[in-house]
Amino acid sequence: MRLTKQFARIAAVGAAACVLNVCMPMQAFGLQTSGVIRVTGFESAKAVDSDSYDAMRQIVTAAWDSMEESADLTKLKIRRDDFKPAMRQLMMDTPAYFFVEHSYQFSYSSSSGCITKVYFTYNCTEDEVVQKRAEYDDAKQAILNQVDPEWSDVEKALFLHDTIVATTSYDLTYSNYDAYDVLVSHEAVCQGYALAYMDLMREAGVDCYYLASDELNHAWNMVEIDGSYYHVDATWDDPTPDQLGYVRHKNFLCTDEEIRALEHDASDWQVTGFDAPPEASDTRFVDSFWDESVAPIVPINGNWATVLYDSANYEGKLNLYRYNSEDHTAEETLCTTIDEKWYVSGNAGSYWLNVYSGLGTWEGRLYYGTANTIYSILPDGTDKQAFYTLTEQEADQGSIYGITVDNTGYLRYSINEKPNTEGVIYGIQLEQTNPPTPDPVLGDLDGDRQVSVADMVLLRRYLIGKPDLTEDAAVTADLNADNKINAIDLVLLKNILLNQEA
Repeated sequence: MRLTKQFARIAAVGAAACVLNVCMPMQAFGLQTSGVIRVTGFESAKAVDSDSYDAMRQIVTAAWDSMEESADLTKLKIRRDDFKPAMRQLMMDTPAYFFVEHSYQFSYSSSSGCITKVYFTYNCTEDEVVQKRAEYDDAKQAILNQVDPEWSDVEKALFLHDTIVATTSYDLTYSNYDAYDVLVSHEAVCQGYALAYMDLMREAGVDCYYLASDELNHAWNMVEIDGSYYHVDATWDDPTPDQLGYVRHKNFLCTDEEIRALEHDASDWQVTGFDAPPEASDTRFVDSFWDESVAPIVPINGNWATVLYDSANYEGKLNLYRYNSEDHTAEETLCTTIDEKWYVSGNAGSYWLNVYSGLGTWEGRLYYGTANTIYSILPDGTDKQAFYTLTEQEADQGSIYGITVDNTGYLRYSINEKPNTEGVIYGIQLEQTNPPTPDPVLGDLDGDRQVSVADMVLLRRYLIGKPDLTEDAAVTADLNADNKINAIDLVLLKNILLNQEA
Protein backbone atom coordinates (compact mmCIF):
# COMPACT_ATOMS: atom_id res chain seq x y z
CA MET A 1 0.00 0.00 0.00
CA ARG A 2 1.33 3.43 -0.90
CA LEU A 3 1.76 6.04 1.80
CA THR A 4 -1.10 8.43 2.27
CA LYS A 5 0.77 11.11 4.12
CA GLN A 6 3.90 12.96 3.19
CA PHE A 7 6.99 12.43 5.31
CA ALA A 8 10.60 13.55 5.07
CA ARG A 9 13.92 12.35 6.42
CA ILE A 10 16.66 14.98 6.67
CA ALA A 11 20.34 14.11 6.57
CA ALA A 12 23.30 16.48 6.59
CA VAL A 13 25.36 16.58 3.41
CA GLY A 14 28.52 18.59 3.97
CA ALA A 15 28.18 22.04 5.44
CA ALA A 16 26.15 23.72 2.75
CA ALA A 17 23.45 21.30 1.63
CA CYS A 18 20.74 18.97 2.85
CA VAL A 19 19.18 15.94 1.20
CA LEU A 20 15.51 15.15 1.74
CA ASN A 21 13.71 11.95 0.89
CA VAL A 22 10.11 12.69 -0.07
CA CYS A 23 7.43 10.10 -0.67
CA MET A 24 4.94 11.56 -3.11
CA PRO A 25 1.34 11.35 -1.87
CA MET A 26 -0.05 10.86 -5.36
CA GLN A 27 -1.39 7.36 -5.62
CA ALA A 28 -5.10 7.32 -6.32
CA PHE A 29 -6.48 4.11 -4.97
CA GLY A 30 -9.07 2.85 -2.59
CA LEU A 31 -12.00 0.66 -1.76
CA GLN A 32 -15.50 1.87 -2.50
CA THR A 33 -17.43 1.76 0.75
CA SER A 34 -20.89 3.23 1.12
CA GLY A 35 -20.42 5.06 -2.16
CA VAL A 36 -17.24 6.85 -1.03
CA ILE A 37 -13.79 6.12 -2.47
CA ARG A 38 -10.71 6.98 -0.38
CA VAL A 39 -7.65 8.27 -2.21
CA THR A 40 -4.44 10.19 -1.58
CA GLY A 41 -3.85 13.55 -3.24
CA PHE A 42 -1.27 16.13 -4.21
CA GLU A 43 -0.74 19.87 -4.26
CA SER A 44 -1.82 21.30 -7.58
CA ALA A 45 -0.13 24.68 -7.79
CA LYS A 46 3.10 24.79 -9.74
CA ALA A 47 4.41 27.46 -7.34
CA VAL A 48 7.25 28.47 -9.69
CA ASP A 49 6.81 30.74 -12.69
CA SER A 50 6.04 29.19 -16.07
CA ASP A 51 9.52 29.67 -17.52
CA SER A 52 11.19 28.02 -14.53
CA TYR A 53 8.67 25.20 -14.52
CA ASP A 54 9.14 24.55 -18.24
CA ALA A 55 12.92 24.57 -17.80
CA MET A 56 12.66 22.18 -14.84
CA ARG A 57 10.37 19.90 -16.83
CA GLN A 58 12.84 19.80 -19.72
CA ILE A 59 15.79 18.98 -17.47
CA VAL A 60 13.96 16.38 -15.40
CA THR A 61 12.30 14.54 -18.29
CA ALA A 62 15.64 14.43 -20.14
CA ALA A 63 17.11 12.75 -17.06
CA TRP A 64 14.20 10.31 -16.96
CA ASP A 65 14.65 9.50 -20.65
CA SER A 66 18.25 8.54 -19.93
CA MET A 67 17.33 6.91 -16.60
CA GLU A 68 19.84 9.08 -14.81
CA GLU A 69 19.98 8.97 -11.04
CA SER A 70 19.71 12.73 -10.67
CA ALA A 71 19.14 16.03 -12.43
CA ASP A 72 21.03 19.25 -11.70
CA LEU A 73 18.64 22.17 -11.12
CA THR A 74 21.15 24.61 -9.63
CA LYS A 75 20.93 27.16 -12.43
CA LEU A 76 17.15 27.46 -12.09
CA LYS A 77 17.40 28.90 -8.55
CA ILE A 78 14.14 27.31 -7.41
CA ARG A 79 13.49 27.69 -3.70
CA ARG A 80 12.86 24.57 -1.67
CA ASP A 81 9.29 25.47 -0.67
CA ASP A 82 8.39 26.19 -4.29
CA PHE A 83 10.10 23.09 -5.62
CA LYS A 84 8.04 20.43 -3.87
CA PRO A 85 4.61 21.41 -5.25
CA ALA A 86 6.19 22.01 -8.67
CA MET A 87 7.70 18.53 -8.61
CA ARG A 88 4.37 17.02 -7.64
CA GLN A 89 2.77 18.86 -10.53
CA LEU A 90 5.43 17.58 -12.92
CA MET A 91 5.10 13.96 -11.87
CA MET A 92 1.34 13.96 -12.26
CA ASP A 93 1.54 15.84 -15.55
CA THR A 94 3.78 13.29 -17.29
CA PRO A 95 1.84 9.99 -17.44
CA ALA A 96 4.12 8.48 -20.09
CA TYR A 97 6.92 8.34 -17.48
CA PHE A 98 5.19 5.55 -15.61
CA PHE A 99 8.53 3.89 -14.87
CA VAL A 100 9.60 6.69 -12.50
CA GLU A 101 8.74 6.10 -8.86
CA HIS A 102 6.61 8.80 -7.27
CA SER A 103 9.21 9.40 -4.61
CA TYR A 104 12.40 11.38 -4.82
CA GLN A 105 15.26 12.96 -2.91
CA PHE A 106 16.60 16.43 -3.39
CA SER A 107 19.51 18.52 -2.18
CA TYR A 108 19.48 22.26 -1.62
CA SER A 109 21.81 25.02 -0.59
CA SER A 110 21.48 25.87 3.08
CA SER A 111 22.61 29.42 2.37
CA SER A 112 20.25 30.28 -0.49
CA GLY A 113 17.54 27.71 0.17
CA CYS A 114 17.55 26.85 -3.55
CA ILE A 115 17.43 23.34 -5.00
CA THR A 116 20.68 21.95 -6.35
CA LYS A 117 19.79 18.39 -7.39
CA VAL A 118 16.84 16.03 -7.46
CA TYR A 119 17.38 12.26 -7.26
CA PHE A 120 15.13 9.57 -8.73
CA THR A 121 14.37 5.88 -8.43
CA TYR A 122 12.87 3.68 -11.14
CA ASN A 123 10.53 0.72 -10.94
CA CYS A 124 12.06 -1.07 -13.96
CA THR A 125 15.47 -1.96 -15.31
CA GLU A 126 16.69 -0.16 -18.43
CA ASP A 127 15.82 -3.15 -20.62
CA GLU A 128 12.36 -3.36 -19.08
CA VAL A 129 11.80 0.35 -19.62
CA VAL A 130 12.65 0.04 -23.31
CA GLN A 131 10.17 -2.81 -23.68
CA LYS A 132 7.43 -1.21 -21.60
CA ARG A 133 7.72 2.17 -23.30
CA ALA A 134 7.40 0.44 -26.66
CA GLU A 135 4.34 -1.46 -25.42
CA TYR A 136 2.81 1.72 -24.05
CA ASP A 137 3.50 3.76 -27.18
CA ASP A 138 2.11 1.00 -29.41
CA ALA A 139 -1.04 0.65 -27.31
CA LYS A 140 -1.57 4.40 -27.22
CA GLN A 141 -1.00 4.80 -30.95
CA ALA A 142 -3.39 1.94 -31.74
CA ILE A 143 -6.13 3.89 -29.96
CA LEU A 144 -5.19 7.24 -31.46
CA ASN A 145 -5.18 5.72 -34.95
CA GLN A 146 -8.92 5.21 -34.52
CA VAL A 147 -9.53 8.89 -33.73
CA ASP A 148 -10.82 10.73 -36.78
CA PRO A 149 -9.10 14.15 -36.96
CA GLU A 150 -12.39 15.55 -38.27
CA TRP A 151 -14.21 14.68 -35.05
CA SER A 152 -15.12 17.49 -32.69
CA ASP A 153 -13.45 17.64 -29.27
CA VAL A 154 -16.66 16.26 -27.77
CA GLU A 155 -16.54 13.21 -30.02
CA LYS A 156 -12.86 12.64 -29.26
CA ALA A 157 -13.57 12.89 -25.53
CA LEU A 158 -16.47 10.44 -25.86
CA PHE A 159 -14.56 7.87 -27.89
CA LEU A 160 -11.52 7.90 -25.60
CA HIS A 161 -13.70 7.71 -22.48
CA ASP A 162 -15.55 4.69 -23.84
CA THR A 163 -12.37 3.01 -25.05
CA ILE A 164 -10.81 3.17 -21.59
CA VAL A 165 -13.96 2.04 -19.79
CA ALA A 166 -14.62 -0.82 -22.23
CA THR A 167 -11.07 -2.18 -22.09
CA THR A 168 -10.12 -1.66 -18.43
CA SER A 169 -11.07 -3.43 -15.21
CA TYR A 170 -10.88 -1.69 -11.86
CA ASP A 171 -8.01 -3.15 -9.84
CA LEU A 172 -9.47 -4.47 -6.60
CA THR A 173 -5.98 -5.31 -5.33
CA TYR A 174 -5.11 -1.57 -5.44
CA SER A 175 -1.63 -2.21 -6.83
CA ASN A 176 -1.78 -0.74 -10.37
CA TYR A 177 -1.65 3.06 -10.50
CA ASP A 178 -0.26 4.14 -13.85
CA ALA A 179 -1.35 4.87 -17.40
CA TYR A 180 0.65 1.83 -18.52
CA ASP A 181 -1.56 -0.37 -16.37
CA VAL A 182 -4.63 0.94 -18.21
CA LEU A 183 -3.41 0.87 -21.81
CA VAL A 184 -1.28 -2.28 -21.66
CA SER A 185 -2.32 -4.37 -18.65
CA HIS A 186 -5.96 -3.17 -18.74
CA GLU A 187 -6.32 -3.12 -14.96
CA ALA A 188 -5.80 -0.12 -12.68
CA VAL A 189 -7.23 2.10 -9.97
CA CYS A 190 -8.64 5.57 -10.55
CA GLN A 191 -5.23 7.26 -10.79
CA GLY A 192 -4.37 5.04 -13.75
CA TYR A 193 -7.69 5.76 -15.47
CA ALA A 194 -7.22 9.52 -15.03
CA LEU A 195 -3.58 9.54 -16.17
CA ALA A 196 -4.29 7.41 -19.25
CA TYR A 197 -7.29 9.52 -20.24
CA MET A 198 -5.27 12.72 -19.84
CA ASP A 199 -2.45 11.37 -22.00
CA LEU A 200 -4.77 10.18 -24.77
CA MET A 201 -6.81 13.38 -24.78
CA ARG A 202 -3.74 15.60 -25.02
CA GLU A 203 -2.34 13.49 -27.84
CA ALA A 204 -5.69 13.89 -29.60
CA GLY A 205 -5.43 17.67 -29.23
CA VAL A 206 -7.91 18.21 -26.39
CA ASP A 207 -6.89 19.98 -23.16
CA CYS A 208 -7.27 17.62 -20.23
CA TYR A 209 -6.19 17.81 -16.58
CA TYR A 210 -5.77 15.52 -13.60
CA LEU A 211 -8.03 16.19 -10.60
CA ALA A 212 -7.73 14.58 -7.16
CA SER A 213 -9.35 14.85 -3.75
CA ASP A 214 -7.90 13.71 -0.42
CA GLU A 215 -11.34 13.76 1.16
CA LEU A 216 -12.75 11.40 -1.44
CA ASN A 217 -9.58 9.37 -1.89
CA HIS A 218 -10.26 9.58 -5.61
CA ALA A 219 -8.97 10.99 -8.90
CA TRP A 220 -10.64 11.91 -12.18
CA ASN A 221 -10.26 14.49 -14.98
CA MET A 222 -11.31 17.92 -16.11
CA VAL A 223 -11.41 18.73 -19.82
CA GLU A 224 -11.61 22.03 -21.63
CA ILE A 225 -13.91 22.21 -24.66
CA ASP A 226 -14.65 25.46 -26.48
CA GLY A 227 -13.36 27.49 -23.55
CA SER A 228 -15.49 25.75 -20.90
CA TYR A 229 -14.50 23.11 -18.36
CA TYR A 230 -16.21 19.79 -17.61
CA HIS A 231 -15.66 16.78 -15.37
CA VAL A 232 -15.00 13.28 -16.74
CA ASP A 233 -14.68 10.28 -14.43
CA ALA A 234 -13.98 7.13 -16.45
CA THR A 235 -13.44 5.09 -13.27
CA TRP A 236 -16.94 5.65 -11.95
CA ASP A 237 -18.42 4.94 -15.38
CA ASP A 238 -16.79 1.48 -15.28
CA PRO A 239 -18.86 -1.04 -13.29
CA THR A 240 -17.21 -3.17 -10.59
CA PRO A 241 -16.86 -6.09 -10.93
CA ASP A 242 -16.10 -5.51 -14.57
CA GLN A 243 -18.95 -6.17 -17.01
CA LEU A 244 -17.79 -6.72 -20.57
CA GLY A 245 -19.40 -4.30 -23.00
CA TYR A 246 -21.17 -2.25 -20.33
CA VAL A 247 -20.25 1.45 -20.25
CA ARG A 248 -21.97 4.17 -18.25
CA HIS A 249 -21.90 7.88 -19.07
CA LYS A 250 -23.25 9.45 -15.89
CA ASN A 251 -19.85 11.00 -15.14
CA PHE A 252 -19.08 12.29 -18.63
CA LEU A 253 -18.84 16.05 -19.36
CA CYS A 254 -20.50 17.03 -16.09
CA THR A 255 -20.79 20.42 -14.45
CA ASP A 256 -19.55 21.02 -10.90
CA GLU A 257 -23.12 20.71 -9.66
CA GLU A 258 -23.72 17.43 -11.50
CA ILE A 259 -20.48 15.77 -10.42
CA ARG A 260 -20.91 16.81 -6.79
CA ALA A 261 -24.34 15.19 -6.81
CA LEU A 262 -22.67 12.00 -8.06
CA GLU A 263 -20.71 11.50 -4.82
CA HIS A 264 -17.80 13.76 -5.80
CA ASP A 265 -18.63 16.51 -3.31
CA ALA A 266 -15.50 17.66 -1.46
CA SER A 267 -13.81 20.91 -0.52
CA ASP A 268 -10.31 19.96 -1.62
CA TRP A 269 -10.49 19.41 -5.39
CA GLN A 270 -6.96 19.85 -6.74
CA VAL A 271 -6.30 20.21 -10.48
CA THR A 272 -2.86 20.01 -12.06
CA GLY A 273 -1.71 23.41 -13.27
CA PHE A 274 -4.32 25.44 -11.37
CA ASP A 275 -4.12 27.18 -8.01
CA ALA A 276 -7.87 26.61 -7.72
CA PRO A 277 -10.10 24.31 -9.80
CA PRO A 278 -11.58 26.06 -12.85
CA GLU A 279 -15.33 26.49 -12.68
CA ALA A 280 -17.40 23.95 -14.60
CA SER A 281 -20.81 25.56 -14.97
CA ASP A 282 -21.70 25.22 -18.66
CA THR A 283 -24.84 23.07 -19.01
CA ARG A 284 -24.84 22.44 -22.76
CA PHE A 285 -24.26 18.69 -22.26
CA VAL A 286 -27.03 18.15 -19.75
CA ASP A 287 -29.49 15.59 -21.20
CA SER A 288 -27.19 14.50 -24.03
CA PHE A 289 -27.72 11.41 -26.16
CA TRP A 290 -25.12 9.41 -24.25
CA ASP A 291 -26.75 9.83 -20.82
CA GLU A 292 -28.80 6.62 -20.83
CA SER A 293 -26.45 4.50 -22.90
CA VAL A 294 -25.60 1.09 -21.44
CA ALA A 295 -23.01 0.07 -24.05
CA PRO A 296 -19.92 1.55 -25.66
CA ILE A 297 -20.73 4.36 -28.09
CA VAL A 298 -18.96 3.30 -31.29
CA PRO A 299 -18.32 5.26 -34.50
CA ILE A 300 -19.68 3.88 -37.75
CA ASN A 301 -20.13 5.58 -41.13
CA GLY A 302 -20.13 9.10 -39.68
CA ASN A 303 -22.63 8.20 -36.95
CA TRP A 304 -22.38 7.05 -33.35
CA ALA A 305 -24.12 3.83 -32.38
CA THR A 306 -25.09 2.70 -28.89
CA VAL A 307 -27.71 0.73 -26.96
CA LEU A 308 -30.31 2.12 -24.56
CA TYR A 309 -32.78 0.30 -22.34
CA ASP A 310 -36.43 1.19 -22.92
CA SER A 311 -37.90 0.49 -19.48
CA ALA A 312 -41.45 1.20 -20.66
CA ASN A 313 -41.34 -1.62 -23.20
CA TYR A 314 -38.73 -3.81 -21.48
CA GLU A 315 -36.45 -3.88 -24.50
CA GLY A 316 -33.19 -2.52 -25.77
CA LYS A 317 -32.83 -0.07 -28.62
CA LEU A 318 -29.76 -0.01 -30.85
CA ASN A 319 -29.74 3.59 -32.04
CA LEU A 320 -27.61 5.65 -34.39
CA TYR A 321 -26.86 9.30 -33.66
CA ARG A 322 -25.64 11.95 -36.06
CA TYR A 323 -23.87 14.45 -33.82
CA ASN A 324 -23.95 18.15 -34.69
CA SER A 325 -20.92 19.86 -33.17
CA GLU A 326 -22.31 23.32 -33.90
CA ASP A 327 -25.29 23.13 -31.54
CA HIS A 328 -24.36 19.91 -29.70
CA THR A 329 -27.53 18.10 -30.75
CA ALA A 330 -27.84 14.59 -32.14
CA GLU A 331 -30.30 13.22 -34.67
CA GLU A 332 -31.53 9.79 -33.54
CA THR A 333 -32.30 6.85 -35.84
CA LEU A 334 -33.41 3.41 -34.70
CA CYS A 335 -31.30 0.59 -36.11
CA THR A 336 -33.05 -2.33 -34.39
CA THR A 337 -34.78 -3.33 -31.18
CA ILE A 338 -33.39 -5.97 -28.84
CA ASP A 339 -36.49 -7.59 -27.39
CA GLU A 340 -34.89 -10.83 -26.18
CA LYS A 341 -34.85 -11.15 -22.39
CA TRP A 342 -32.11 -12.20 -19.97
CA TYR A 343 -33.97 -14.70 -17.79
CA VAL A 344 -33.17 -15.32 -14.14
CA SER A 345 -31.54 -18.71 -13.73
CA GLY A 346 -33.72 -21.11 -11.74
CA ASN A 347 -36.69 -18.74 -11.69
CA ALA A 348 -38.87 -19.57 -14.69
CA GLY A 349 -40.55 -16.59 -16.31
CA SER A 350 -38.54 -13.94 -14.44
CA TYR A 351 -36.04 -11.76 -16.29
CA TRP A 352 -33.66 -8.94 -15.52
CA LEU A 353 -34.89 -5.41 -16.24
CA ASN A 354 -32.01 -4.27 -18.41
CA VAL A 355 -30.22 -5.07 -21.63
CA TYR A 356 -26.72 -6.60 -21.57
CA SER A 357 -25.95 -6.65 -25.27
CA GLY A 358 -22.64 -4.84 -25.41
CA LEU A 359 -21.76 -3.40 -28.82
CA GLY A 360 -18.95 -3.43 -31.35
CA THR A 361 -18.30 -2.64 -34.98
CA TRP A 362 -16.22 -4.26 -37.68
CA GLU A 363 -16.01 -3.54 -41.40
CA GLY A 364 -19.22 -1.53 -41.55
CA ARG A 365 -21.36 -3.89 -39.48
CA LEU A 366 -22.59 -3.65 -35.89
CA TYR A 367 -22.29 -6.61 -33.51
CA TYR A 368 -24.37 -7.07 -30.36
CA GLY A 369 -25.38 -9.93 -28.09
CA THR A 370 -28.57 -11.43 -26.73
CA ALA A 371 -28.71 -14.06 -23.99
CA ASN A 372 -27.76 -16.89 -26.35
CA THR A 373 -26.79 -15.39 -29.71
CA ILE A 374 -24.47 -12.75 -31.13
CA TYR A 375 -25.91 -10.86 -34.09
CA SER A 376 -24.46 -8.61 -36.77
CA ILE A 377 -26.47 -6.00 -38.64
CA LEU A 378 -25.93 -3.14 -41.07
CA PRO A 379 -26.32 0.38 -39.64
CA ASP A 380 -29.53 0.94 -41.61
CA GLY A 381 -31.14 -2.00 -39.79
CA THR A 382 -31.02 -4.44 -42.70
CA ASP A 383 -29.27 -7.77 -43.21
CA LYS A 384 -29.50 -8.91 -39.60
CA GLN A 385 -27.59 -12.17 -39.22
CA ALA A 386 -27.09 -14.61 -36.36
CA PHE A 387 -23.32 -14.60 -36.19
CA TYR A 388 -22.76 -17.01 -33.30
CA THR A 389 -24.96 -19.09 -30.99
CA LEU A 390 -23.75 -20.54 -27.71
CA THR A 391 -22.82 -24.19 -27.73
CA GLU A 392 -24.67 -26.50 -25.37
CA GLN A 393 -21.65 -26.59 -23.10
CA GLU A 394 -21.43 -22.77 -23.02
CA ALA A 395 -25.17 -22.43 -22.40
CA ASP A 396 -24.80 -24.65 -19.34
CA GLN A 397 -22.46 -22.00 -17.88
CA GLY A 398 -24.94 -19.15 -18.24
CA SER A 399 -25.90 -16.47 -20.76
CA ILE A 400 -24.07 -13.88 -22.83
CA TYR A 401 -23.68 -10.73 -20.75
CA GLY A 402 -21.92 -8.31 -23.08
CA ILE A 403 -19.65 -8.31 -26.12
CA THR A 404 -16.93 -6.03 -27.45
CA VAL A 405 -14.96 -5.83 -30.70
CA ASP A 406 -11.49 -4.31 -30.70
CA ASN A 407 -9.68 -2.52 -33.52
CA THR A 408 -8.18 -5.80 -34.79
CA GLY A 409 -11.58 -7.42 -35.22
CA TYR A 410 -11.28 -9.61 -32.13
CA LEU A 411 -14.75 -10.15 -30.67
CA ARG A 412 -15.00 -11.01 -26.97
CA TYR A 413 -18.13 -12.25 -25.24
CA SER A 414 -18.74 -12.92 -21.57
CA ILE A 415 -20.76 -15.83 -20.20
CA ASN A 416 -22.16 -15.15 -16.72
CA GLU A 417 -24.75 -16.74 -14.47
CA LYS A 418 -26.30 -13.33 -13.80
CA PRO A 419 -25.53 -9.60 -14.07
CA ASN A 420 -22.92 -7.87 -11.91
CA THR A 421 -20.80 -10.98 -11.56
CA GLU A 422 -17.52 -11.97 -13.11
CA GLY A 423 -17.91 -14.18 -16.14
CA VAL A 424 -15.80 -16.32 -18.42
CA ILE A 425 -14.49 -14.43 -21.46
CA TYR A 426 -14.34 -16.13 -24.85
CA GLY A 427 -13.08 -14.73 -28.14
CA ILE A 428 -13.63 -15.01 -31.88
CA GLN A 429 -11.45 -13.42 -34.57
CA LEU A 430 -13.67 -11.74 -37.16
CA GLU A 431 -12.60 -12.11 -40.76
CA GLN A 432 -11.20 -9.20 -42.70
CA THR A 433 -12.91 -9.22 -46.07
CA ASN A 434 -10.90 -6.36 -47.53
CA PRO A 435 -7.45 -6.41 -45.92
CA PRO A 436 -5.46 -3.21 -46.45
CA THR A 437 -2.84 -3.25 -49.17
CA PRO A 438 0.58 -2.32 -47.78
CA ASP A 439 2.36 0.60 -49.37
CA PRO A 440 4.92 -0.46 -51.99
CA VAL A 441 8.59 -0.44 -51.00
CA LEU A 442 10.59 1.48 -53.59
CA GLY A 443 13.37 -0.70 -54.95
CA ASP A 444 11.67 -3.97 -53.94
CA LEU A 445 11.29 -5.74 -57.27
CA ASP A 446 10.96 -9.32 -56.04
CA GLY A 447 8.08 -8.60 -53.65
CA ASP A 448 9.74 -9.58 -50.36
CA ARG A 449 9.31 -6.01 -48.99
CA GLN A 450 13.06 -5.61 -48.67
CA VAL A 451 15.63 -3.94 -50.92
CA SER A 452 18.53 -6.26 -51.66
CA VAL A 453 21.06 -7.26 -54.31
CA ALA A 454 18.43 -9.57 -55.78
CA ASP A 455 16.35 -6.52 -56.70
CA MET A 456 19.33 -4.89 -58.43
CA VAL A 457 19.89 -8.07 -60.46
CA LEU A 458 16.25 -8.02 -61.61
CA LEU A 459 16.52 -4.36 -62.62
CA ARG A 460 19.74 -4.95 -64.56
CA ARG A 461 18.18 -7.89 -66.41
CA TYR A 462 15.17 -5.76 -67.29
CA LEU A 463 17.35 -2.94 -68.63
CA ILE A 464 19.18 -5.30 -71.02
CA GLY A 465 15.94 -6.69 -72.39
CA LYS A 466 15.45 -9.72 -70.20
CA PRO A 467 11.99 -10.72 -68.85
CA ASP A 468 9.49 -7.94 -68.17
CA LEU A 469 8.81 -6.79 -64.64
CA THR A 470 5.60 -7.64 -62.86
CA GLU A 471 3.02 -4.90 -62.52
CA ASP A 472 3.99 -4.29 -58.89
CA ALA A 473 7.73 -4.36 -59.67
CA ALA A 474 7.22 -1.81 -62.45
CA VAL A 475 5.95 0.59 -59.79
CA THR A 476 8.72 0.01 -57.25
CA ALA A 477 11.46 0.09 -59.92
CA ASP A 478 10.63 3.69 -60.87
CA LEU A 479 12.58 5.17 -57.97
CA ASN A 480 12.53 8.79 -59.15
CA ALA A 481 8.83 8.67 -60.10
CA ASP A 482 9.34 9.97 -63.64
CA ASN A 483 7.20 7.19 -65.16
CA LYS A 484 10.31 5.70 -66.76
CA ILE A 485 12.54 2.79 -65.75
CA ASN A 486 16.11 3.42 -66.84
CA ALA A 487 19.74 3.67 -65.71
CA ILE A 488 18.91 6.52 -63.34
CA ASP A 489 16.72 4.16 -61.32
CA LEU A 490 19.57 1.64 -61.26
CA VAL A 491 21.91 4.28 -59.81
CA LEU A 492 19.33 5.20 -57.16
CA LEU A 493 18.89 1.54 -56.26
CA LYS A 494 22.66 1.13 -55.87
CA ASN A 495 22.69 4.15 -53.54
CA ILE A 496 20.01 2.55 -51.36
CA LEU A 497 22.10 -0.60 -51.06
CA LEU A 498 25.26 1.37 -50.28
CA ASN A 499 23.45 3.31 -47.55
CA GLN A 500 22.23 0.04 -46.05
CA GLU A 501 25.81 -1.23 -45.85
CA ALA A 502 26.98 2.01 -44.27
